Amino acid sequence: CSNSSCLNTVVEEFGSIIYQACLYSMPTKKTSKHNVPWWSTEIGCARKRLNASRRRFQRCKNPIVRELYRNKYLYYRKDYNQMLTDAKTDSWKKFLLTIDAQNVWKKVYTYGVKREFMKKIEITGIKLPTEETTSSLDETINAVLQKSFPSDSEANDNNFQKDYRKAAYTGYSSFFDPSFSCDEVRGKNVIDSLWNQKFF
Repeated sequence: CSNSSCLNTVVEEFGSIIYQACLYSMPTKKTSKHNVPWWSTEIGCARKRLNASRRRFQRCKNPIVRELYRNKYLYYRKDYNQMLTDAKTDSWKKFLLTIDAQNVWKKVYTYGVKREFMKKIEITGIKLPTEETTSSLDETINAVLQKSFPSDSEANDNNFQKDYRKAAYTGYSSFFDPSFSCDEVRGKNVIDSLWNQKFF
């Protein structure tokens, strides 16, 4: 093609086709929304360096060079673990500085319970006796509670239930009931079967 503008157009169209093909065929990398607060770029680089040194050590066949790679790997691993410990400690100290008497439980709930709970909970709608379906978590919980613990209205009691309710509200008065004697209990081998330590 002797025309430069035509050549540029062809190149741009060809590049666009390749780009669209990549979008449809290759999954895009998504960043996690739940990154730990103590992670940093330095820790990520140290982790890559540690993994590279471990692979180099494991793939080496020469025993002399392998020993050198092993020592290097152990050094990087110790350094990486120390970086993790320091980062977690510093992050925890910074977190404690943000807590006061007003937001102590709010912080714990936000950073711990809420995240784990919202990741695990998946409640769909349930069908109600009216053939309708709940559309939210609150409606589902209320429906389950109403089904499990229905309201106990006295207006719907029959005569038998009214008598039981009245007896439940009435104070219970019992006559003098003497305790069991040792002979009565020994007749069933209860005391004899106990350890001696139980009597002290």
